[in-house]
Amino acid sequence: IELAPLSPYAAKYAGYAIERGKLSTRLRYKIEADGSLSASNQIILNQLTFGDKVDSPDATTLPVRFAVALLKDRDGVIDVNLPIRGSLNDPEFSVGGIVWKLVLNLIGKALTSPFALFSGSDAAEEAEITFAAGGAELSDSTQLDQVAQRLADKPGVRLTLSGWAHPAA
Repeated sequence: IELAPLSPYAAKYAGYAIERGKLSTRLRYKIEADGSLSASNQIILNQLTFGDKVDSPDATTLPVRFAVALLKDRDGVIDVNLPIRGSLNDPEFSVGGIVWKLVLNLIGKALTSPFALFSGSDAAEEAEITFAAGGAELSDSTQLDQVAQRLADKPGVRLTLSGWAHPAA
């Protein structure tokens, strides 16, 4: 599906018009006789590009462009799988509501813990690369190499480094 025709909706709710992009999905749903549902929702956004910021009272305050940059790979593709499990017999169960919640959680995680997308971990120690006191060389560059590779895969993301020294060291 071409995304440009959806630009008025994006402008209203995301605060940015869509210049271009394509959406494709791969959906696999299995419903058992007892009403249990298991589903896989693969959502692929290819070359999603936003235009200028649009003033809209309904627009989110989230940094939409930053979230998209974090989720895009080096080819400009966002590829996410949103698995769903539940019971259709449960009156509180809503597939649309669950998919929307999963998308918002994914964006929220990207924005609140962007390093997790690079390290594959939410652990704070994974966000640190330590050096021996008084030294400028790494004893093991594996972690830094992994970050460099992930940054190369996300050209829309820029990394700012800051040094820190513990006074007791």
